[in-house]
Amino acid sequence: MNSWKSINLDRQFGNQFIFFLSMMTMFFSFIVIYLSMSVFFPNVSMHDDYGWILLFSALFLYPIHKLMHCCPCILEYPKIKPVFYIKWRVLPLISFKIGDPIPKRLYRLTLLFPFLVLTSVLIGGAYEFPHYAHYFAILLSIHTGLCVSDFIAIKCMKGSPEQSYVEETEQGYDILIFKD
Repeated sequence: MNSWKSINLDRQFGNQFIFFLSMMTMFFSFIVIYLSMSVFFPNVSMHDDYGWILLFSALFLYPIHKLMHCCPCILEYPKIKPVFYIKWRVLPLISFKIGDPIPKRLYRLTLLFPFLVLTSVLIGGAYEFPHYAHYFAILLSIHTGLCVSDFIAIKCMKGSPEQSYVEETEQGYDILIFKD
């Protein structure tokens, strides 16, 4: 296999830009989500009884998001290894390493899977518990901000051949193709 393209999101876009874009996405998505929910639930009074559940849910949103990335791959690649590291000396992060290249379609699914599942769960929770829809709006906007780097990665893979493979490296990821 030959490398078709190497992509490093930190070098290509910069940490600060991705962080800024993520924060702006969180802010604007909260406005849109909250306004949409207030249209769907016009006569519902909001409660703030369980703020501690919101806090714990927000804290566990990132690890759940990262674990959801593994779900589409776990059956085909059972030797997924978690890697823990600290970024900027304060931010604990989790990454999962797969030793083998995976097909591009499966990699796109692993990037989209947390967004699709958790968005559905949070929207369903807001529909089921409309008195706490503002909590679900906050969690959904945080999660949308977490998904920004996944969307950027999908955008960067857009022009690559459909039969290619993706291999994660220390610097980012490589898109690999078979050389005839």
